[in-house]
Amino acid sequence: MIEFKNYAESMRELNRLPYDLKNAAVDGIHAALQEWMMEAKKVAPVDTSNLKNEIETEINRAEMAGELISNAYSSTGFNYAYYLHEVGSQKGYRPKKAGKSLEWLKVTNDPDRSLETVERTIVQKMRGKGW
Repeated sequence: MIEFKNYAESMRELNRLPYDLKNAAVDGIHAALQEWMMEAKKVAPVDTSNLKNEIETEINRAEMAGELISNAYSSTGFNYAYYLHEVGSQKGYRPKKAGKSLEWLKVTNDPDRSLETVERTIVQKMRGKGW
């Protein structure tokens, strides 16, 4: 027979497991998005830095998914981030400066690196909670 020395405490910890695991996964998604954003900012075309400054992360906790969003608007409301990334890059436009890319989100997206970051973060967070 197996006996728990502190059954109530053990059950509390087991009941918290899904909550702690989900929070650790969200932290991992956040960390992966931050890494991706840092890489994307390095290769985003630069004119006034507005485009680099407008790259944001978005996490959907219900779907356990995240994405980078890059919208930069001119004074007339034109979304030139979208135009450069989705239209200009397809029309053969080139960035003004070397080492930059009009597809800054696409060329820096590394799903394997992101998955490793999420997994590493989950392990770190769960070990910190004693799992």
